[in-house]
Amino acid sequence: PLQNYLPKGIQAPSYNDQQITLKELVAHRSGLPRDLDTDSIPGMYAWLNSYQLSRAPDAKYEYSNIGYALLGDILVRTTGVDFNTLEYQSVSEPLGLPDTTEDLNAEQSRQLARGYTYDGSPAQYMPDSGAMSSAGYMRSTLKDMTRFLIDNMQPDATPLSESIEAAKQVQAEGKGPATGTGLGWDIDHPGATNERLYKGGTTYGFTSYISLMRDGSSGFVLLTNGMYADTLVPRMLYILANP
Repeated sequence: PLQNYLPKGIQAPSYNDQQITLKELVAHRSGLPRDLDTDSIPGMYAWLNSYQLSRAPDAKYEYSNIGYALLGDILVRTTGVDFNTLEYQSVSEPLGLPDTTEDLNAEQSRQLARGYTYDGSPAQYMPDSGAMSSAGYMRSTLKDMTRFLIDNMQPDATPLSESIEAAKQVQAEGKGPATGTGLGWDIDHPGATNERLYKGGTTYGFTSYISLMRDGSSGFVLLTNGMYADTLVPRMLYILANP
């Protein structure tokens, strides 16, 4: 249960005494809403103490950045290491992703692309850290994300093969028929010959998308400094299906 991992005095929401579990946070089935109006840890805790679930946990899929913010907060408090350092030492460094990080150095900051909103206006950059760090404050490059894609297609060639494979396993039903959720992955047609794992991401002024076939036959990464990566996905899937 989530409650087991919260600081003293902080109460996790429940529904008819049914507790939210960590697995439900991972699989977006916690019943928590998508986003918070605060980016501070104390603000997130205060919100938890006041929020009431409108349905039972695990009742249905509903994407929640709050769930991943809580998971990151739990990791930080249980390890005593800030999220940026923990992620880099645990994932980016062993996989050889030098530019996948939350805290940019001077050279990385100079290379940071300018993002644009739906109407074409320049977007403000996301914060360097905050309560929502683990829900979407990482920066990366096409080179690093392509490396990450290949690592997921060929996990036996990496030092994190067990974790990579565990993340691909279905944890719960997904957002629609014939879908599932893994540890961070969305999954289409789980268990079928055309099983596909993917994850899209959006922050203010930027969108991203990564996709791979379970059998390792194909995959792609999309990164944009605008708000339209998802519109490119059907075309990419069509190209790969019709070489």
